[in-house]
Amino acid sequence: MGKSTWPPTCWTRTTWPRRSSPGSTQLPWCWPICKEPKDPDATDVGPFPSRRLKSDIFDAVNFSEKDEFVKSLRPEPLASDAEFAVRLFEPSSCCLDSVRAAFCFVCCLPVDELAKAEVESEFYTRVRRMRQTDDMAEVFDWMIELTNVPSKKIFGYKKGADYESGMEARRSGGNWTACYVEGEWRLIDPLWGVQILTKFDTGNYSKLDDQGNVEDSRKSEGQLIYGCNEFYFLTAPENLIITHFPVEELRQGSCWPGPSPWPSFIECRSSFQGRWTRCSTTA
Repeated sequence: MGKSTWPPTCWTRTTWPRRSSPGSTQLPWCWPICKEPKDPDATDVGPFPSRRLKSDIFDAVNFSEKDEFVKSLRPEPLASDAEFAVRLFEPSSCCLDSVRAAFCFVCCLPVDELAKAEVESEFYTRVRRMRQTDDMAEVFDWMIELTNVPSKKIFGYKKGADYESGMEARRSGGNWTACYVEGEWRLIDPLWGVQILTKFDTGNYSKLDDQGNVEDSRKSEGQLIYGCNEFYFLTAPENLIITHFPVEELRQGSCWPGPSPWPSFIECRSSFQGRWTRCSTTA
């Protein structure tokens, strides 16, 4: 894979793109103009802003049959990554097909059905234990590397369940992936696409019921539920920036023509988004 700069500097502007007017489908991008690659199949594609909505590129209904095929697959204990990839990507005819297959596989594989074997391949062990080790993103990237889909891993800050508005981020250990599909770079967070934390409570605030009565708040670590959140598949940068901030931006302040969006990031409320489909509740 080429050595293009990442995270892409053309995704780093103070004003995130908005529609020019209600009902308009034109997106007047505010980022610097980057040269679009002449060869859409090139393996070293320079970064440039997407010009279309996610709905213009992807419709889950059209992938229902392929998704069901992926959900039916189970890796064998001795199978290598390359051997399983042949099965996983067999119906894929384009980069979008391959990226969707990898995402669906990570999100919907019932790992509880994968029994521990006396002898296992490294790939089988990683997949079988990926929810115990939070390796969903790593398994996704592993599968993508076995395709011809250009991809880059992005590192930065992510707002977890315990994040509160205004909290200063101390760590930048989060990561997500950019994949080049349908002539554009789109963002994918396999980890957040697979799991959601419910019933989490910091215990710092009281609650009001429907009648306005105050309820005591108790600290709760919550419960992880596994499934498929479509919001984190092919997400547009202007939507993901609410919860995901590339760490590169803090080192390259010169790219910003105005004030850094960092203060806005830490002050903005984080809320659950997307259409959630439960595939499995086991870890």
